[in-house]
Amino acid sequence: MTPPRRLSSPRTICILLRMKLSGVACPDALTGLSAVAQARAVRAREVRPRELVEASLRRIDEIDPLLNCMRVVRADAALAEADAVEARVRAGEELPLAGVVTAVKENAALAGERLQSGTASPEPRGTHDAEVVRRLRAAGAVVIGTTAMPELALWAATESPTWGITRNPHALDRTPGGSSGGSAVAVAAHLVALAQGDDGGASIRVPAACCGLVGLKPQRGRIPTTPHPERWFGLTHLGFLARDAADAALALHTIGDDLPAFSLAGPLRVAMVLKPPLPVPVSAEAAQVTRATADRLANLGHRVYEVAANWGLLGPAILPRYLAGAAQERSWLADPNAVDRRTRSVATWGARMPARLLRHALESEARHRARLLEMFGDADVLLTPTTTKPAPPAGELLKRGAVRALVNMSAFIAFTAPWNLTGQPAISVPAGHDHTGVPLGAQLVARPGREDVLLYLATQLEVNKPPKRTHLT
Repeated sequence: MTPPRRLSSPRTICILLRMKLSGVACPDALTGLSAVAQARAVRAREVRPRELVEASLRRIDEIDPLLNCMRVVRADAALAEADAVEARVRAGEELPLAGVVTAVKENAALAGERLQSGTASPEPRGTHDAEVVRRLRAAGAVVIGTTAMPELALWAATESPTWGITRNPHALDRTPGGSSGGSAVAVAAHLVALAQGDDGGASIRVPAACCGLVGLKPQRGRIPTTPHPERWFGLTHLGFLARDAADAALALHTIGDDLPAFSLAGPLRVAMVLKPPLPVPVSAEAAQVTRATADRLANLGHRVYEVAANWGLLGPAILPRYLAGAAQERSWLADPNAVDRRTRSVATWGARMPARLLRHALESEARHRARLLEMFGDADVLLTPTTTKPAPPAGELLKRGAVRALVNMSAFIAFTAPWNLTGQPAISVPAGHDHTGVPLGAQLVARPGREDVLLYLATQLEVNKPPKRTHLT
């Protein structure tokens, strides 16, 4: 078992000093390329896929000891995959993700690797790829490794007693969020061009917000969860973390099922909601960057206005599915006891929960969906903060017991979880920074099946980005 990396180790201190003195923190010409640019360059034979992988491996070796975002690095396998992609391109295959260096979250099955889902369970090496991984490889992506996550994807921070703390590349003392925090960090720090994640209540959008990325949670079922028919009883959606909207769109169009014909005309109507569904405060900075995003959208010609929220009582519809999902995921482990006390508590609550509570949660979904859709009124999209406050200190959630961790996490992700219940698409886009320079995000939520609206607005917002302030990126 690989021990957790320590921020204070002599090696990482030396790396940090070298970065400050020599500018190693800046991505090079290859790792700085977007996914769209990497694929275009490979198809044009301007760069070899092997060169892209080698550049990423160098950057992982140099930077990841500070960040702890990669769980498994498949150096030899990725180089072999890169050579195979080059041969396919030379044979005339049209590969939309040709040579794109990609990472997948550790709970996505990857042939030849152990699917430990952030735990210490001694899982056997897998023999098959998850469907999302198969599609990535079929499209020409090179999977360089798996990314760190909290145990069973249960938490909005990426940290565990077994694998240590994953750190935000914009400020090493802050969390990158979770549960797809390793994927977010790998993209934000230019270790990979694109990363897969999943989102059961916040797990793509919150890390995207904390790391200054685009985080797309598509419509439920747009990307299949095969080999499982569903996860967390329908709450979990598969998606991607990317540095810009074009990369997110490329991934969705390449991997997604049954995409509608996208057609937009004229300005859109954007309804802003600043009141969260829980009685928790929204920090001044989170509200400020959301209002600034509203101003940017208005300046782009869209009609933006604030609306009152009618959230209703969502906990009884969401919490039973989360708890039962934790119990189910734990039961899939080779050693269900190889988890920490918090995870064991949450999964045990789920296993002991009366079946009628889960049944009621599932049966109430349609009613909650109808009410939440009424919040749109005549709007095309809702605008909210992604998180209620800036990224908390790294390791803070790990210190909490199960109950306090759930309470703290629920307050932090209050704006994101409802849209897992409804199943409709949502995206987090970069919106600004807190007073220390750590990113904050704004969430856009579309009507069912309208990822095109989200990607259209995200692309427009990139024309007038908030000021960029970074630490390691």
